[in-house]
Order: sequence, then C-alpha cells, then structure tokens
Amino acid sequence: AMAASSGFIRLIFRSVAKPALHRQKSTTMIRRAASQLVTSAAAAHRQKQPQLAHNVSLLLPGINITKRSLTAKAPGTDPLELLRSESEARNLCNSDGYRSSGVHWAMALAAAGETTCHAPNLRTINIARINTDGILFTTKLSQTSCPYANLNPVSFLYTVGKYKPGETIEQWRAEGACAPMDLGIIIDKVPNYAVAETVASIRLAKEKAAAAASAGGNGGSAEAVSKDRTSMGSQAHFMEVVQRTKVELESGGISDEELASCLGAWRLEPSRMERMQGGPDQIMWDRWEWIRQGKVWAKANHILPY
Repeated sequence: AMAASSGFIRLIFRSVAKPALHRQKSTTMIRRAASQLVTSAAAAHRQKQPQLAHNVSLLLPGINITKRSLTAKAPGTDPLELLRSESEARNLCNSDGYRSSGVHWAMALAAAGETTCHAPNLRTINIARINTDGILFTTKLSQTSCPYANLNPVSFLYTVGKYKPGETIEQWRAEGACAPMDLGIIIDKVPNYAVAETVASIRLAKEKAAAAASAGGNGGSAEAVSKDRTSMGSQAHFMEVVQRTKVELESGGISDEELASCLGAWRLEPSRMERMQGGPDQIMWDRWEWIRQGKVWAKANHILPY
C-alpha cells in the first residue's frame, strides 16, 4: 500500500508538469493508481492494519474505507443545483442556469399515454434553463392535446460525458410533473433554428389544410400520417418557408401572439431524481437517489448500481 501511495503521488506531480496533450493519458494512469490504492486500503483493513489504511485514505479525499465497503460522500443535497453546477462547468449554461449560446443541451422527456393502451409520448427536448425550481423547456403546441397538461406524469433521461478511458459518463433520471410557464421568460434561450422550424411547420400545416379545404377535402392531408402529424410534401417549398420564417424571427417580424400559438413553455418539477456516474477506470457505477418531500429534498441515498 505504501509503495502504491508513493507511486500515486509521483503520478500526480508528473501530470501537473506535463503539457495538456499528455494529461488525458496521465489522468487515466492516476485513476488506475487510485483504484489500486483503494484495493490496498481495503486489504489493510482486512489484515487489521487500520493506521496504514488511514494513511492511504488520506490520499483519496471523499472516500470512506471500511472493512466491508467503500462509500463516497453524497454529491449534494439538491440534485437540481448539482445538475446546474455540473452543466455550468461544462459550459452548457451560466451561473443562473440559462442555456449557453450555440450548445447542444437536450434531454429525453416521456409523458404518460392517454390510456394504458397508448404508448408514452417521448420527445427530445432542448433545455432552456435549470434552477432549484425545476427544468424549463419549450415544445410545439399540439393542435389536439398536450401531453404535459393537467399534471400528467412525466419522466426524463439525460446523459452527458463519454464512456472511455480517462473520462466518465453521467446518467440522470427523474419523475415528476410539468407546470405551464410564461413563454416570454425563456424564449430568448431557445435556439433560433428550433423556433423558426416550429413556426414554419405550423404555418405550412395550415397552408396545406387550407388548400385541401378549398379543393373540397376534409381539411387534412391526403397522405396517411399519424395523429398530429402533417406530411411535408415538397421539401424545397418547406425550406423556403423555413428561410422566410428565420428572416422574420431575426428581424422581430413574428408577433408574440403567433409565437404563443406555436410554442408552449413548461417547467419540469421532479419529485424524484437519481444520478449514476462511472467509467472504464472506476471499480463500479456510483448511483445516488433524491426524493422530494414537499419543497425540500430528503437526504440523498446511495443505492445499488443495478
């Protein structure tokens, strides 16, 4: 264990001195050395050498080594603030949780189906803001029904990072419900392409419905499409509509009334959240769960990875 600890210290100093291009390899070596240290410390406990185990554990702050297990400190008391701060560290948002410009920041959001016979409504959602109240986002307003209305149960999945040597990946999961928000609060944080294509899609759907109605049709599309969907028809024409809409959006030519008729703003308010983190250099996945009791999060629970 002492040999492993001295080697660990040498690795740290070498990684600091090395250029940035070599630090990823050094980071991988440090993680492996840390794993060896944990194993050595656990073995020292089994051999009734508590002082040696304690000395080794000093090199790994945040790790509590016992005879039976290795447990980490809770990553935080508020999972939403933890997710916001981690996202800020990745330059995905600012200190207030608002989306950074030009980044891909999205989650998968599923809402319960209308009945048990209907599949959940699953979408990829652009995140506009994260704060301690919840996760703010926008979606196209459905012409028939909204899957997030009336406190319909929802769940989300968010992953970030890479599963490869020297790095880790995080998976966030949550359940809760959505509350409607004022679109004006976050519309500036929604990517322009998302706003323009949403408005353009609704404009073209109305155009096609009007053309079908004037031709004596039922007002819908002639092609067979699923509920609340409209066939594109001519892609070139749709691209023209999108380009015109982008120009209007950038010049402020789209009214607030039209935006509000096309886009809805929501806040996902989780009642339960969990984070699972790991990578190829770690011994096991690290998984924590938070449960909300009223407006307060209960103490985080360290749960089994599977």
